[in-house]
Amino acid sequence: MPKETILVIEDDSDIVEIIDPAVPVVRVASSASGSGSFGVVGYSSGDIVNLATGAGAGFNRFIDAGGDELFGNFTVQLIPTSEPGVIDLIGTMIFTGGTGSFFGATGSAGFTGQGVF
Repeated sequence: MPKETILVIEDDSDIVEIIDPAVPVVRVASSASGSGSFGVVGYSSGDIVNLATGAGAGFNRFIDAGGDELFGNFTVQLIPTSEPGVIDLIGTMIFTGGTGSFFGATGSAGFTGQGVF
């Protein structure tokens, strides 16, 4: 099956809560806009990340230009790079439904990305 880009985005992510400062484990909220397949123009997510291991999981929501939403859950691994302040992201998503044209949607996808702090 060919690879397809669902969304090319500029993202803002913020740590919104420190769940366990000893590990540390944090809650992150993200929002983004851009363009992609299926008319997707926006994205938001909430996740919990163990900064010691780089492992994270959470929920996500894609939004198309008409306001229909696609929901999912994801896991992610943050991987340090040789460049200070830059991390690679590798993960998987499981789609769990949606509204409008995404109603009843199911499936899965992989994703990669890069974060800059």
